[in-house]
Amino acid sequence: MKRDEFATEEHIGRFSVQVARAALGQRLRELRRQAGLTGVQLAESLSWQQSKISKLETA
Repeated sequence: MKRDEFATEEHIGRFSVQVARAALGQRLRELRRQAGLTGVQLAESLSWQQSKISKLETA
């Protein structure tokens, strides 16, 4: 495999991870809102910091 091909595959891999993270964050926000919870309430119920919820939802 050529070096350029590897770099392209690596870039594609990173891109797909970013897409997956964004989809996860969007789904988390949808489910949280459907449950009628704020980010703070969800974080407290999971024993997480609210900033973690925020980062996940805005990824």
